[in-house]
Amino acid sequence: MTALYIHDANIYDAGLRFKQGPAARHLKIPKNQSIGQMTKAVQAVCGPRNHYTVVVFNAHGNKDTINIGAGITHTHTCFWKAVGDALFTKNRDIEIHSCLFAATRRARNMTDARAIEKYDTANNAYSSHALKVIAKSAGCIVKAGTGFQLGQSASGEGDTDGRFETSWVKVNPVGTSALLSADAHPREH
Repeated sequence: MTALYIHDANIYDAGLRFKQGPAARHLKIPKNQSIGQMTKAVQAVCGPRNHYTVVVFNAHGNKDTINIGAGITHTHTCFWKAVGDALFTKNRDIEIHSCLFAATRRARNMTDARAIEKYDTANNAYSSHALKVIAKSAGCIVKAGTGFQLGQSASGEGDTDGRFETSWVKVNPVGTSALLSADAHPREH
């Protein structure tokens, strides 16, 4: 089981891997790298013999946005297709470990982000539109958290279990979505 981690080069835990993926490959993406450059970087590490069971994004984020390079959204379908092509045909997932990606609205500041997370948790609310577009473009299951993803365990150490720290959303390529609790472990392979 091999994982590909795509990290924002400036995030504090860039290079951290989950226990389940000890033979992981890491891509650290510099700030302002274009979507085209990121797509080529993903294609360069997949090739005909290198496929991954999971691609994990580790970066800051907001609703429908991953802050890697110049920023990635669901509208970058060529990028998501390249990520999907890097995955094995079975047991394949994309995990987005970026804050608020599946939140109901975009946060303007930290106070607003906390209010959104509190509202979404209390109302079992989430947004799945971007995840559905990504799942369809990549042809795989996509998972993302609704609230803050700090990359830390409960004790404040680097999170090597690969759990989402808040409720998270799972979407399959045909568009079916489900909200799961933070206690539900995302690793299914």
